[in-house]
Amino acid sequence: MNEKIILAFRANQIKKPLKKSPVTYDTWSPSFREVIPPGKPKRYLIFTLFNFFRVFHPNRYTLYRAFKNKELVSSFLVVPAYFKWPFMNKGSVQFTYVMTSFKHRGKGLAWQGIYKAYVDLKGKGVKDFWYITDSDNIASQNLARKMGFELIGTLEKSNKLFGALKTLKLKHDK
Repeated sequence: MNEKIILAFRANQIKKPLKKSPVTYDTWSPSFREVIPPGKPKRYLIFTLFNFFRVFHPNRYTLYRAFKNKELVSSFLVVPAYFKWPFMNKGSVQFTYVMTSFKHRGKGLAWQGIYKAYVDLKGKGVKDFWYITDSDNIASQNLARKMGFELIGTLEKSNKLFGALKTLKLKHDK
């Protein structure tokens, strides 16, 4: 069985979207009332625990969602650097689990949302932004490049502490 190749893109600035779609955005951040991001599986509870126990930089683990006529059309998570991603600087964030509904793809919704998050996070002092995707997700790679992200290399799974801790190691092999 072949494992997917994971690509790592990085940017200090994100380009403003070429078009603006008529959608509304909301954000979710963990609270004691709502510990799992809306619409996500229970495995995301670990990120909430990391947030509460300050493994993550406070106020940076966030779900962004775009709605058009009350229909969820796009979403993504902002996840701060932590021990699993030692290639990221402590103050950086990653845009991950970027999803847009099939009938709304190609309209710039993910770019528009990520740009909104970028502006919000720049205002909180974040200087380094990462975008991680699979090598077989060409649309996601194209989006990263359009937004101004540069391919840095691939990520290789690595085991620490006799396999108890899994991390991703950056290989500069573009």
